[in-house]
Amino acid sequence: MDLKEALNYIFNGQSMLFTGSGFSLGAKNLIGNVPRAGELVTCLDRETGYDSGGDLGYAAEEYIRQKGEYQMVGLLKSLFTVKEITKAQEAISKQRWLRIYTTNYDQIVEIGGRKNSLARHSVTLSDQVNDYKDLKNEVIHLNGCIDNLTVDKLNDEFKLTNVSYLTRDFQNSEWLDLFQFDLKDARAIFFVGFSMRYDLDIKRLIAMEAYKDKCFFIISPKESDKNKRQLDQFGTVLPIGTEGFADVLDKAYAGFTPALTKIPPIYLCFKEYSPRHSRPKIKDKDVSNLFLRGEIDDSMIDYSIHEPSTYLYYINRSQLSRAMTLIENGCKRIVINSDLGNGKSLFIKGLGILLSGSGYKVYEFKREEISVSREIDEICSIKDKKVAIILENYSSYKNVLKDLKLRCTDQVLIFTERSVKNDMAIDALSLQFGKPAEIDLNVLCDDEIRQLIAIMDKYGLWGKSAARRNDQKYDTIKNYYHGSLSSVLLDIISSPNIIGKYQSEISKIKKGAILYEALILILINRYFELNLDLEMLSVAIDDDLLNNYTLRRDPIIKQFIDFSNLEINVRSSVFSEAILKNVIDPVAIGRVLIKAFKRINIHRGEPKYKRILFSFLSSSNLIRLLDRKGENNQSILIDFFEQIRDCEFCRNNPHYWLQYAIVKLREPDYDMANMFFKNAYSFASKPSSSIK
Repeated sequence: MDLKEALNYIFNGQSMLFTGSGFSLGAKNLIGNVPRAGELVTCLDRETGYDSGGDLGYAAEEYIRQKGEYQMVGLLKSLFTVKEITKAQEAISKQRWLRIYTTNYDQIVEIGGRKNSLARHSVTLSDQVNDYKDLKNEVIHLNGCIDNLTVDKLNDEFKLTNVSYLTRDFQNSEWLDLFQFDLKDARAIFFVGFSMRYDLDIKRLIAMEAYKDKCFFIISPKESDKNKRQLDQFGTVLPIGTEGFADVLDKAYAGFTPALTKIPPIYLCFKEYSPRHSRPKIKDKDVSNLFLRGEIDDSMIDYSIHEPSTYLYYINRSQLSRAMTLIENGCKRIVINSDLGNGKSLFIKGLGILLSGSGYKVYEFKREEISVSREIDEICSIKDKKVAIILENYSSYKNVLKDLKLRCTDQVLIFTERSVKNDMAIDALSLQFGKPAEIDLNVLCDDEIRQLIAIMDKYGLWGKSAARRNDQKYDTIKNYYHGSLSSVLLDIISSPNIIGKYQSEISKIKKGAILYEALILILINRYFELNLDLEMLSVAIDDDLLNNYTLRRDPIIKQFIDFSNLEINVRSSVFSEAILKNVIDPVAIGRVLIKAFKRINIHRGEPKYKRILFSFLSSSNLIRLLDRKGENNQSILIDFFEQIRDCEFCRNNPHYWLQYAIVKLREPDYDMANMFFKNAYSFASKPSSSIK
């Protein structure tokens, strides 16, 4: 992106601002000039006679030791309480920023806003993110705000250190989730006065290639070549200083004309179906990837639907025509259900393609982000086209359902869920949206069985049964597998040849703890249908996956993660089940579950993470995952519940105690199970009970 385009995004309110210590240069405090971080160190050393070696943390500790906390607060107040700002600072502060972050203690941005009738709110990490995430006028002070400084906060939210500001406080706060969301949501991101030494260590946050094009660093013309080179790997470096940036803004705004047409929104939660591409040639690996790992090619599905006899890739389910007929006849609510691996996701792909070809704008829900309400509102505001919205695993997304209920009018809503969950959730869904039409995909009909046989014949997927007659193959699928697609696929994947291949490959990464943990969680992600993205996966295993070059280079991990598109490749729940149960050590699974739960618990306030914690607690999920022939893994289940008991999400959570009670029944330990059932009832009955 060029600078002109990025500036237009500022004026349209679609850019994010991040100010560092250099931004404060020139502002006046109560006694002189607002110091930069390096100048603050010098000031503290001068007052104490101590040589801190340029370390702000050491300098601050020595000052407090000699003079006390109250004098430190007084000194900081005099240094960072601003009484006058520069014209350049005002010009930058008055823009319609999407959101503002700063590592500075001062309130320069707030003052600049007030001078232009913009009431900006000062926010620190101790504030509750849910109170501010829908607002656009906050200035989020990552290291504390001088206006809020007291002795009590001096060693808490106020950060006096020049080491990486990506402290555990920030990493483990919900504000980090908001910051990561804003990085994705903003059309352009401007860092003004940023220093690699004294400001936020952004490597972990903006190292993704997708951000580089929209990141701009405004630095001093006198900045060192070293700092320029460091910043250059993250975006466009403009050594024009604060004054130069203000001049650029003024000149650009003079020629700015607001767009006559609305700028298309960025969808982070939904993906719109796009028209098919050129007719791709089907290769053997395309079909094996589809059957084994669930990797779907939309274009191939499209052509397979329209050329079913010659373009053999996709089973054209008979229920597709029924779904289309229902919609054409005015049906607005449809629920698709099947057991694990019986074809919900594939069916939805086909239905979305058919609807798109029939003139619908089709939006498929992908992940829950802060922008979900806004995106649903924008989709439901489309008037010139028919709209269909697809929500898979609907029972896990109560907040999304609530937003759809509030905003949807005549849009077609298509929900999917596993059959068992749907049986429990369908009544509640009907109360919200009216009784939907239901489509069950658990059993292949005769024509679908014949399609499956043709595909398996063509691409050699029968193995030892390849030489059997078609009527024998039909009988096997119809009667032995009871028409279940997942049973057929599981048998293919669980064959000694395929399992042996993955055992050999996975054994190579067992020594690399992070690699092995990442792989296990990737498989669990699909098996439990957690819908993790790479950011969430990084949180769960406590590793910077995006910048872990060992991980990115590993040929085995690259089979499961697409780093270029930042996506998890494993789409097949059947494949995940086969590998987890035949290759992965159950003790390792338990260890990863415990670690992931504790890490995600830190972010429990965010709906997307709370949903995952509920899924992890599901006794049916856990039992299904750990049940093996000839193995009793009850001790692993018990250890999981014991290890997570002290997490804030669990302590007073009736769901935790209910699931733990169910697990205790399997021992059987009826006394403890009864006790835990009573715990669950007690917490559920408490009017003020809430899961934090």
